Amino acid sequence: PLDMNSDMKRAIIIGATSGIGREVAKQLLLQGWRLGIAGRRLPALEALQSSAPDLIEIAVLDVTQPDATPKLNNLIRRVGGMDLFLLSSGIGYQNMELNPDIELDTARTNVEGFMRMADTAFHHFREHGGGQLAGMQKLNIRFTDIRPGFVSTDLLNDGKHYPLLMRPEKVAKRIVRALNHHQRVVVIDWRYAIIVFFWRMIPRRIWKQLPIRTGQKPTEKNSKIG
Repeated sequence: PLDMNSDMKRAIIIGATSGIGREVAKQLLLQGWRLGIAGRRLPALEALQSSAPDLIEIAVLDVTQPDATPKLNNLIRRVGGMDLFLLSSGIGYQNMELNPDIELDTARTNVEGFMRMADTAFHHFREHGGGQLAGMQKLNIRFTDIRPGFVSTDLLNDGKHYPLLMRPEKVAKRIVRALNHHQRVVVIDWRYAIIVFFWRMIPRRIWKQLPIRTGQKPTEKNSKIG
């Protein structure tokens, strides 16, 4: 299990309104964690909170907005601290026309939003003796990079048939197992691990010659867990 100083372990999950974040929250609840969950949709947060009102605090926040930082700090305070921080709010789009609005919206969430939330979590860990986020400054802070591949979430609910599609419940169980073992990087499905191994063996010149078809539908992004 994760190394914790208190009897009850505490986790903050950003992006817990659906998909992987929601399923990981359910798995941690089964293990007795106290949670702070955040996202943009209040009804979804309240629905999850109703399953264990004594163990869950909620916060409505948008990672692209400056007020997300004080809202996160407030959520951490209400939970009573934080041992684990999970950021599962990334988005991604196939943008064949290179529409700048799509690219900028993605960057605001995946770059600006990630930095805002990760920096806030890191400062909390540094001030409170450690946790699971990132290995920096020789502190007791760990980082786990989750690479889930295609997961059957709302993000991929576009009628297309994605290869090796996985159920979020299965992915969440694998994520929690990786956290318990302090894994640095984890590829969720063994089939993806094999595919990635062989991908790396393909010369760059061959990649350049491959026909790649893209549309403008979202695809699942990697989850950063710490």
